[in-house]
Amino acid sequence: HLCSEMNLSRAKSERIISIAKIHDIGKIYVDDDILRSSNKLTKQEYSDIKEHTQYGYELLKDIDILNNDLDIILYHHERWDGGGYPEGIKGDKIPVGARILAVCDSLDVMITGRSYKPPMTKEDIIEEFENCAGKQFDPEIAKEMIKLIKKGFFDDSFKSKEKIREMELSYS
Repeated sequence: HLCSEMNLSRAKSERIISIAKIHDIGKIYVDDDILRSSNKLTKQEYSDIKEHTQYGYELLKDIDILNNDLDIILYHHERWDGGGYPEGIKGDKIPVGARILAVCDSLDVMITGRSYKPPMTKEDIIEEFENCAGKQFDPEIAKEMIKLIKKGFFDDSFKSKEKIREMELSYS
């Protein structure tokens, strides 16, 4: 939905969606203990995780059909304000597919939670996108994601406050 809201061609949208399905493939080279850790990561562990974008790019770069879209994998952790990785590029210099994936990947994390962080409510997710637009996320893409959330496109994925509270208690 987000690709069509951004008026991308069907072909471009399909390429972004295909790459999104394998965007974290580079994590196969990151130690499982680091990936599963519920503790605060050390600087070295965080550095190791950050390498997954480069690993994924290197792993797939010889597959000709993917070549033109691998920058999506490489740059999906770049931030609009330049504070991301691997290169710290910012704004329009980040490929549009990577900017879209960053928003979608973040939505997934906010909806599902992580071993160290419970899921967020619909309202909290909207607020997070509003707060991070122009910082972490392309402001236009964040705005379109907020519209989709408000229209109810993801309603069956959101958890209730009560369910999130239950999950929070299980983390303690």
